[in-house]
Amino acid sequence: MRLFLLGLWAALGSLLPVSSAQSAEVLRWKFVDGETIRYHLQHSVDMTTRVQGQDAKAKALTALDVAWRLGAVGKDGSCTITQTIERVRYAIRGRSARIDYDSQRQYPNDSLINSIRLPLEPLVGKELSFTMHPNGRVSDLQLSATLQTWLQAKAAAPTARLSQSTLRYTFWHAPLVLPEVAVSTSDTWKSASKLELPWGPVESDRLMTLRDAEQIAERKLNVIDVASVERTAKDTNRSVEESDQQTTGTVHFDNRAGRINAYSDVAVDADPQRKNAHSLRVTLIESHTR
Repeated sequence: MRLFLLGLWAALGSLLPVSSAQSAEVLRWKFVDGETIRYHLQHSVDMTTRVQGQDAKAKALTALDVAWRLGAVGKDGSCTITQTIERVRYAIRGRSARIDYDSQRQYPNDSLINSIRLPLEPLVGKELSFTMHPNGRVSDLQLSATLQTWLQAKAAAPTARLSQSTLRYTFWHAPLVLPEVAVSTSDTWKSASKLELPWGPVESDRLMTLRDAEQIAERKLNVIDVASVERTAKDTNRSVEESDQQTTGTVHFDNRAGRINAYSDVAVDADPQRKNAHSLRVTLIESHTR
């Protein structure tokens, strides 16, 4: 699943990856009390809508800078993580529209900019927390009071319908659940999850396949292919536009550090009437301990 608040990526320069087969190893997330991990999420969507018998195309880009602040680590290796969106950028290009927004800039009172700024600006600085277990499973999702208030206000405004994809990426959590046993190249495993989100439950079924590792900048990165189907309960009374999605992606997982180094995927809406194609890139920016 991909939720539109949490994130990840580091510049790799011009280094070329060197692939290598790998012996069986146990893959685990690892957490350090007091560490802050920052990710950059970039979600793009190519949209096609039918207007008076003709296809109208547009492209939208949402970029989030997300911080994970790690709390105490339990005896079982699980950790409570507080996530904050530190910056939001949005751009749309269409036949009759060109809009750019950055939460770190000041804008005049313009109706076009306000149509983007007012829904997105309140997200900056809002917190949510969750518990992540060493195998990557997420539990105990808690929204801050200010974030809950914002979402309730959006739900009460029928004209302010939000894209489910935008919400998904704001509530992003790692799409990678790791197997309980050691795995080697070509091994596969499955996971199923259900996460209660503000607009209703999202269920995910995933199939993961371990590929040859890559050696990048003296780091061994485990390469994992992920194929998933995400389903959202339908409710016409919600202020969120919903559509099931089929996703294929690739994770670069640093098992020594115990975290995702990079993630990318593409997704299509299961509803053929929507004709929307999505792509997500997540990059590890930095990590440090207080």
